[in-house]
Amino acid sequence: MRFQKATHAYGNTETFAMAESENKHSIILLLFDELLRSMRQFTQQLENGANDYDKMNRSYTKSLSIIYTLQSSLDLEKGGDVALNLFRVYEYARQMILQDYRNKTPTGSIMAYSFLEDIREAWSDMGQKL
Repeated sequence: MRFQKATHAYGNTETFAMAESENKHSIILLLFDELLRSMRQFTQQLENGANDYDKMNRSYTKSLSIIYTLQSSLDLEKGGDVALNLFRVYEYARQMILQDYRNKTPTGSIMAYSFLEDIREAWSDMGQKL
C-alpha cells in the first residue's frame, strides 16, 4: 500500500514505469547469468566423473531453483505464445538437467545450455533497447 502511495507521488508515472521495467529486466538477466554459471559447473562436474558430489549437487539444485524462478515469473495470460514457448524451453532445460543427474552424463544439459544462452543474449539485447 505504501508503495502505491509513493508511486502516485511521482508526477511522471511513465519515468517510474520505465525504471521499474529496467529493474525487472536486470533481475532476469542476473538470473540467466547465474543459471548459466550453475549449469556450466554442473556439466563440468559430470564431465569430470562427478567426483565432487557436494559441488555437483549445489550446482544441480541451484540450476533447478533458478529455472523454477524463471518459469514462475512468466505471465502466461499476458505473454501469450512467447511466454508459453519460454516456459517450454525452461521445462526442457529442467528435464535435461534431471536426466543428466540420473545418468551422470552432461549431454542434455549441454544442449539446453545453448538454448538458454541464446535466450540470455536476446534478453540482453532487448535491455539495451529499453
